[in-house]
Amino acid sequence: MHDIVYRTPPSYLGHEGTNMFEIYQGRPHAFGHTWSPAFEMAAGLRHGHAVSIEMAFSSTMASLLGWIDEATRDRILDAYQRLGLAITHPVINDVDLPIAEQQSRAHPWSSWKGSSP
Repeated sequence: MHDIVYRTPPSYLGHEGTNMFEIYQGRPHAFGHTWSPAFEMAAGLRHGHAVSIEMAFSSTMASLLGWIDEATRDRILDAYQRLGLAITHPVINDVDLPIAEQQSRAHPWSSWKGSSP
């Protein structure tokens, strides 16, 4: 665990250092930012709601895969709802939307090898 905690900040800063204002919306290392950029604008969602929807979806998927238990998933979903954040939206049923968006986007760090982008 110490190794993960020690190695994470430099990696994160290597990706986020030039994106502090989220100019590049595709941020798969940031929980809730893998697919939400694809459906946020398409559905007219506010950023926080789009992110919470993806986080709820990912938490549910993790529960179904056995990575977290159902009680943990339920605590996550309950927290979002208590905060007034959305946990679902019909747009997440359009599986082609995030796939097409990610395929059409040339990520600015696609060739990143550990040096500054």
